[in-house]
Amino acid sequence: MKKKSKLLLFIMLVSIIFASCKKGEDDPFLSLRTRTNRLAGDWELTGLNITYNEISSSYNHTSYTTFSNGLFISTEDYGTYTETDTMKINYNFKIEKSGFFTQTYSSDSDSGYREGNWMWLNKNKELDLKNKEAFIISVTKEISDNYTDNYSGKYIIPDNIYVLKKLTYEEIVFLIEDTQVNKNGNTYIESGTLTFKRK
Repeated sequence: MKKKSKLLLFIMLVSIIFASCKKGEDDPFLSLRTRTNRLAGDWELTGLNITYNEISSSYNHTSYTTFSNGLFISTEDYGTYTETDTMKINYNFKIEKSGFFTQTYSSDSDSGYREGNWMWLNKNKELDLKNKEAFIISVTKEISDNYTDNYSGKYIIPDNIYVLKKLTYEEIVFLIEDTQVNKNGNTYIESGTLTFKRK
């Protein structure tokens, strides 16, 4: 094989490998770690930025939620007036390669714990998701200050889909995109991001 042909073949192979590494919008162009190896670990919430809109024929309501430096700030905008609540919060998300996860949180007023199983989602054209661009969790145990719930069996309904906007070994950014329209024509739109740093 000529040198030019070998070089062209090498470039094509490298391009295929590089393209397969990038799934999320802000993923690194190249990573030597698998997506599971990057995802597995002990993570702490460090950033949150979410906008929620309720739209109907008679009113519009918008809420803005942010989180940074351990402080959770929620602002409700009713058009004629706004309300703001602030509280300290700590939120951790531990993900294991085995498919087990735990979530713990504590705030000024309460605390909680969840555990269960997670798994990668395959490519989905309807949701516009690439293979392993998102994963689902199913909660098997949930504890709060006032109750404990346990769930078991093979027919456990998934609780959340986490879409990965960015996945590196040091940082995860989850994408929030959700639109609902009820029978009265009211529209609810939620959008934003959650950022976690490896502990």
